[in-house]
Amino acid sequence: MPEYASYRRLKFKRHRIVIPVDNLYLERRESELRGDREMNIRMMMEKIAGYEEKIGVVRSRIAKRISSQTPYSLTEGAPPGEALALVEKWQAVIADSTELTKQDSARLMRRANNLRRGLMGDFNLQQSYLKGINRYKVEIHKKFSIPFACIVFILVGAPVGIMARRGGFVVATSLSLGFFVVYWALLIAGEELADRGLLSPFLGMWSANILLACLGIILIWQIQMENKVWKLDILDAFRKRAAGNNNQ
Repeated sequence: MPEYASYRRLKFKRHRIVIPVDNLYLERRESELRGDREMNIRMMMEKIAGYEEKIGVVRSRIAKRISSQTPYSLTEGAPPGEALALVEKWQAVIADSTELTKQDSARLMRRANNLRRGLMGDFNLQQSYLKGINRYKVEIHKKFSIPFACIVFILVGAPVGIMARRGGFVVATSLSLGFFVVYWALLIAGEELADRGLLSPFLGMWSANILLACLGIILIWQIQMENKVWKLDILDAFRKRAAGNNNQ
């Protein structure tokens, strides 16, 4: 037990304190704690396999709970609605039974309610594992979709540059920024939807490339057919008006 009544008092003009510092030269260490964007594909595939194994354990536990606590059976991997429907069916049987005493009925009903809460916890845990799988799959597809965007921008930029050459530097820059903003918005939206499980990781990361690539192919085909898709004649009116103001 520390003695707070006793203490040591020092008087000095200069007091040198030596503090030991381990790893003074900052030696590099291989750390296993990496974010999803710092992992390579092999590491992320191992994470996905781990989550899938955990999902299998949860599904097996759900099926065992149904078969052990209700007179019904459930196949592994069945949707949550089917498991909850069996619990509700069991509750209805308990409530309508005339062979059970009031105490037995209340006891079985409490057990059914506890089973329902346990199943909801398992479903939430399974959903969190699925979100983890989607997150890593998104990062895997992102490692390929973003580099591939260079080819997409070439497909779109070349015909747009030819069509907008009459507009000058301002029009070409505006169109380039516009396509970049559209691509960025589609990429962010696709990643967010894929992380939430509302969209597959493939579509979430490749939809922007697919849409802009199709647009680029159409524009190239239109130029090849010598069709003028964008009429920028209105720019001539602005140019003539500016020239008239300068002459005045």
